[in-house]
Amino acid sequence: MQHNGPSMQIGIASLSWQHKTGDATLNSTMDSISKANFDGCELSQRFPQDPFLIKNSLKQSGVKISSAQFHSYFTDKNRFNDTINRFLDHMHFLNAIGAKRIVVFECANNTFQNSSQFMLEEQPEASPGQFKLLVEGLNKIGRLAHDAGMQVVYQPRIGTVIHSEKEVAKLMEKTDPETVFLSIDTGHFEVLGITPLSILKKYSSRVSYIYLKDVDKRVLTKVKKNRLSYPSAREAGLFTILGKGSLNFSRFLEELKAIQYRGWVIAYGSDSDNQEFSDSAKKTRKFMKVSLGI
Repeated sequence: MQHNGPSMQIGIASLSWQHKTGDATLNSTMDSISKANFDGCELSQRFPQDPFLIKNSLKQSGVKISSAQFHSYFTDKNRFNDTINRFLDHMHFLNAIGAKRIVVFECANNTFQNSSQFMLEEQPEASPGQFKLLVEGLNKIGRLAHDAGMQVVYQPRIGTVIHSEKEVAKLMEKTDPETVFLSIDTGHFEVLGITPLSILKKYSSRVSYIYLKDVDKRVLTKVKKNRLSYPSAREAGLFTILGKGSLNFSRFLEELKAIQYRGWVIAYGSDSDNQEFSDSAKKTRKFMKVSLGI
């Protein structure tokens, strides 16, 4: 295994909490994460972006930052160099606050921000030249991260150029296995028709970051019937708190344990759930322990 760290680490995506509560402070959010017995969380853009403030809050709470997502634009050749420069700034910032993984996904020509396009109608495609640029860019930033003691982790997503098992296989084949790793997002994979278990088995040495999201299949049916956009689908509650959706995680989690997975597992806090986030976090963590065994 090429994963860093002594054991599986359990975190929660704080972005949705902050989106719902609005006035939640950095310290109170980290305190809630700690009291819910999570190891850490993703860094929200709504938190202060001051390393000193973040490190102080982490020290007080004992919580870690798992990552903060980075939007790449490698397939747009006019933004290639700018993407490298922005990545360096992002990498140095995360390194300063102790995060060792950088979740990356390609945003050029994305459709997930389009509020008028049916999210499942047509996914963006990369031309051979654009795909070559993506591979070149990921290998470059992967090497930069590796040399800094960090990992680049690519996330296939709805509405981006890497949105099927075929593209995941191609990306894994062309990128450097020592410096470019893979994220599994159970929610996005379910909607796209990608099987998380098969990806995990095939690329176990490269899977380094997992988003454990549940999917409300009633909402998914509504999405298909009404041809909803991605923003509208999220607002309708397509992705939901663990245990409130329709996914069965048992075989996937059994495989995680079998391969002695050493990366992060990030639970998802639903954007459409109006519970106080601290209460929601405790319920989510309890479900993970009691029902999922992690």
